Order: sequence, then C-alpha cells, then structure tokens
Amino acid sequence: SNASSVKVQISIEPDLNKVMKIIYENNHEIYLGGLLETISDTLKKYGDKITCYSVEAYKDEQKNCPNAKYNLVEDGFIRTKALCDNTDCVVMTPGGTGSLAEFYAVLEEYRYQKTHKKIYILNFENYYDDLITNLKRLVQDSFNGEDTFNYIEEVDIEKLELIMKEGYYE
Repeated sequence: SNASSVKVQISIEPDLNKVMKIIYENNHEIYLGGLLETISDTLKKYGDKITCYSVEAYKDEQKNCPNAKYNLVEDGFIRTKALCDNTDCVVMTPGGTGSLAEFYAVLEEYRYQKTHKKIYILNFENYYDDLITNLKRLVQDSFNGEDTFNYIEEVDIEKLELIMKEGYYE
C-alpha cells in the first residue's frame, strides 16, 4: 500500500502539526513531497500555502489537501529536484525510504552547489539517530568530508521556530 495511506506507528502527529503551524505562521510557503493522511486536517487548514510535488503512484493523496497547489511529476527524481530547487531549506521529519532518498539527494545537491541552504532534521523519538550515526561514520571513514555537516542541523521544535522567525536559513 502507498506510504501516505498507512498510519504512522510513532506518535509524531502532534509534532508534525506544530511544525506546519510554525512554518505557516511565519509566512513561509510549504513544499511537500507527499500529503500524509495522518495530518490531513492540518494540511487542509494550511493548504493555501502548500505546494505538493507527487508522483502518479501517490496521486490519491491530493484528497488529503484539496486546496494545495498540486504538481504531479514524472518520477521521484524530478520531485526531489523540485523540492531542492524551490525551497530555502528542508525540514526533515520521520518518513520512509522516499524521505531518506530525498534527504541524501538534497544533501548531495547542496554539497555540489556549495549552497547556504540547510537540512533541518527533526529527530522525533530519536527516529534519525541511525542516520546521524551513519553520516558520522561516512565522515570518519573519509567517504565524505567534514563539510557534510555544514548542510545539516539537528533541531527540536523550539529551535525550528526560532529559525523560521529569524530567517536563519537565508
């Protein structure tokens, strides 16, 4: 079954709702790779500021946020490139293989471009501890340079709110 139609097994829904509210209330556009059913009420509330890039396999997600700008793209590569190019930063919340693929693709694009952009990792319930450990190992074993961490910051919701209010991502 499609990822967005499955109920998430960790209790992140209240935190995702807070994240959406912070971004929305600080007058930022929200670009999503998917429209999770678990936060569909929040998506509907903030839909006028949401742009979603999705692929054919997930086109049914549009019902979760009918007032969002919805772009059906050819494949996941185009979706990830659109998210990378059209945003000032990426806020990473728990997700599946698509989220991880997007994380690594965006990280590499930022590194190639030597951009000022960052990926903010919201590590709810230590969900991304293994990812962070893996990145440290890649640097330790010299597969990646220390600059890898110039583009990543682990944040909590309070820090994210400060970033969005102060525009530290700019």
